[in-house]
Amino acid sequence: MTKILFLFVFILSFIGGYGQSTREIENKLIGIWGINEVHSPDAKGELIIDLRNNNAESKISGFTVPVLMKDSMLTFKLPDDKGEFRGYFEKSSNKIIGHWIQPGNDKLASPVELSLIEKNVYRGIVIPLDEKVIFYISVQRTNDSLKAFFRDPIRNYFRRRVFDVKLKNDSVILSDQRGDICGFFDTKSETLYMPILDDFSPQKLTKKNDSTAIGFYPTIPYLKNKYAYEKPIAENDGWQTATLSEVGLDEKPIAEFINEILSATPSLTNPFNIHSLLIARHGKLVLEEYFYGFSKEQPHNLRSASKTYSPFMIGVALDQGYKFNIDSSVHSLFQEYKPFANPDERKYKITLRNLMTMTSGLDSRGKYSEDEMYDQTEQPDWYKFTWDMPMKTEPGGDSSYYSSADINLVAGALTKITGEWIPDFFYKNFARPLQVKSYYMNLMPTGEGFMGGGLEIRSRDLIKLGQVYLSGGKWNGKQIISKKWVDESTA
Repeated sequence: MTKILFLFVFILSFIGGYGQSTREIENKLIGIWGINEVHSPDAKGELIIDLRNNNAESKISGFTVPVLMKDSMLTFKLPDDKGEFRGYFEKSSNKIIGHWIQPGNDKLASPVELSLIEKNVYRGIVIPLDEKVIFYISVQRTNDSLKAFFRDPIRNYFRRRVFDVKLKNDSVILSDQRGDICGFFDTKSETLYMPILDDFSPQKLTKKNDSTAIGFYPTIPYLKNKYAYEKPIAENDGWQTATLSEVGLDEKPIAEFINEILSATPSLTNPFNIHSLLIARHGKLVLEEYFYGFSKEQPHNLRSASKTYSPFMIGVALDQGYKFNIDSSVHSLFQEYKPFANPDERKYKITLRNLMTMTSGLDSRGKYSEDEMYDQTEQPDWYKFTWDMPMKTEPGGDSSYYSSADINLVAGALTKITGEWIPDFFYKNFARPLQVKSYYMNLMPTGEGFMGGGLEIRSRDLIKLGQVYLSGGKWNGKQIISKKWVDESTA
């Protein structure tokens, strides 16, 4: 995942606006500057696993590599860390079910089903997540000075930072209380170069207009105030669709609200930076709208809303009869990590309930904060990182501390209890029964599924989770998770 540096010192020795006054250069700089690029992984598309010969092999994107088989498991890795596959034979469907593991600073696991196309030959489609680099800088004149703000519709970096814009020789300097971002404006080619990504290299931003700044505006400007409601399109994804009126909803106030979104002026005070808006009522999808360059098929990064899925999977495991108790201590599941750093007898009292309610008492701040956990390289196993935290309070007390590490440790406990890799358990017990065809799950450096945040999934599939809980654990009449767990986990 591309990260942003929040303090830049960058000097470019170009010759740009020679012979032009500062005022003339400022006038040329006013407007919207953007970069909109898509970087796609090398390995994608058709995946063939050929088991006809004694030496099983896989083929994808011009690569042919051997497949390692152990019991019902199949794995292979491409050279130069181009990707890898982890799957298993499913006898009931005569398919290979697995996940494609996408390379990068943060590896992602996405589901792949391979169907039999002839004897001992299986075919599936790998659809990795493209990395979209979309940034806009809006430069405007305010009280005879230039101000600027960034808009990043995908990740929302630089959020709510307003910069003073200064020209110094050939440099453009954006300044706020957190530091300077220094770049260069080539007035001849009308190109703005700014080092906004973590590799320090300047990014080339060009002038955009109302129709080309996709993602800066909620929609193409000529569509403002022209919204007309349409019933969502039915797909083969489990959703029945209906009109608003068919489920007893008034279309007028909803249309007025959507026109507010569409008419919002891009600014720091805009409260309507909404990517998608969906409404389900009486078990039917009745509204589906997308804004700021988003679309139905584009997965949305759920950030910390991803945490919901760990308790969901705990409920499923209880329903399936695994022998554990959410009120029993969980330290015994992690024997390989002992002795824990910062020894404290209170660690042996931590329960799954404590972790799910973020009342474990573990102090996930300072050197043990979420950001530190992600950035450090000394301890790649984040379960161990979590158990090594100091204790701040008694487990289960009145004080809770927001902690991605707590919820991720819930997923770790689930792996210990079920013996299943988290992406596989998620696929079998959430994605497949709810007809979710695509998602992208973050993996820890150890390759274990990370459930503290960052799951990427379509909005149309995210809303299914709400429908399941609203329906007492059912999806289209089928019990996915027990009503008992729904009631307890939402009490």
